[in-house]
Amino acid sequence: MAKEKELYIQSESARPRIQTIRSDLADLLDFKWNSDVNLILPPAIFPAHRAIIMQRSKYFRSLLQHHNGLVNVNIEDPVDIPTFSSFIRYLYTEESSADLENFAETIFGQAGRPTKGLEVTNHSTVEIFDNASIIIYRY
Repeated sequence: MAKEKELYIQSESARPRIQTIRSDLADLLDFKWNSDVNLILPPAIFPAHRAIIMQRSKYFRSLLQHHNGLVNVNIEDPVDIPTFSSFIRYLYTEESSADLENFAETIFGQAGRPTKGLEVTNHSTVEIFDNASIIIYRY
């Protein structure tokens, strides 16, 4: 039995980890690759991607619709940094935390939370934002 368990562990560790849309978007957010928007909530700055946050949130769509190119945007809503950070992570990965329970409705109204699932949203992002930053999908 121990040999089978050891063989199983070795075979699992030898397999490459399968990337998902969520993990790719989390990497994009965490490593700040090719960000084209800086969301400024003093003293913090959150690099983000216009195509993703505009597609996932009506709040950001209305906030950024008149800006082109690399842009710095001041967030003037009364929100603390950890909650705002959790909200941005939610937009990218749909990972929710306790900070987000009432955040979207309280601060941003019903427009805050995405209404479509992550996979549906990201497929339509390519169609809607033809001239936006390049998004690479792994299938």
